[in-house]
Amino acid sequence: MLVRAGVLPERLEYLERLEPWLDQTLSGCPKAHARVVRPFAQWHLLRRARARAARQGFTSHAARWARTHVLIALEFLAWLDERGTSLADARQADIDDWLHDAAQTRYLVRAFLAWTRARRLTSDLQVPTLPHSEPDTFLDEASRWQLLERCLNDGQMPLDVRTAGGLLLLYGQMISRLTRLTSGDIHHNQAETYLRLDNVPVLIPGKLATVVRAQQDAATRRRNSADPDRPLFPGRAPGARASNEVLTRRLRQHGIEPRHSRNRALADWASELPAPVLADLLGIHITTAARWAQRTRHDWTSFIAARADQGMSTNQRRSTSRNTAWSD
Repeated sequence: MLVRAGVLPERLEYLERLEPWLDQTLSGCPKAHARVVRPFAQWHLLRRARARAARQGFTSHAARWARTHVLIALEFLAWLDERGTSLADARQADIDDWLHDAAQTRYLVRAFLAWTRARRLTSDLQVPTLPHSEPDTFLDEASRWQLLERCLNDGQMPLDVRTAGGLLLLYGQMISRLTRLTSGDIHHNQAETYLRLDNVPVLIPGKLATVVRAQQDAATRRRNSADPDRPLFPGRAPGARASNEVLTRRLRQHGIEPRHSRNRALADWASELPAPVLADLLGIHITTAARWAQRTRHDWTSFIAARADQGMSTNQRRSTSRNTAWSD
């Protein structure tokens, strides 16, 4: 409330809590470990965290990412102590033993060792990257459309769940993207409503547009503000957006599993559109779009060739028109 009233400056709670947590965590570990891990955390992890916060905010998942890297670094140093090996004397065989039959989180030591190698605290120790895991949980097509029908027509379902569920099931958006949506991302043009996910406004179908506009109006009434930057899904605190965890929990309470639903929606979009169009339309990275296109095994070579031929034909028509105009 004090931040909203302008008494206190803006504060990213999850980011601000990292340094006190770091101090408390390092106070209970050997001083030799703290001397290495503290600069790694402050000059690498927290620096990246602040850059991320400036671009797109800072969520609890991002904070968990930073804390996990610190804990893995401390765990690795403690493991070396148990083997009677110092960090400077660690060799590739030690890394191989550390990773043998280990949980995937142990591979996160890769960032710490890259940082120590750059500062010549360790030799050239290599940690392989984990192979990109393929999504293996998909909502079946019939269930997807049944859930979408509920979001469009079930007046007993909370409005925010209907809105978030509809956007998730139709456009395959991540929960973190949905919670970042603001009223300014919804545009009205006469009888049509558009959603801006990235650079390309997406036309929202009629029934879903009605639900989205109702959520937009409800958010306005709740905060008594026409500010275009107000969250589409408000949280409890004034001016705050709903947390990812809260929105995920509310969706699950009404039978909508976000990951399964998103995977199904993206798979369907990727089977209909080439990767560049998919990336522009849904606001996802081109690499992500390409992976989904590859998973659907759809060959877009003919589409690209057709677009190239169309472009050549258009250029030829333009050239002919210009020549005719110049002749006249």
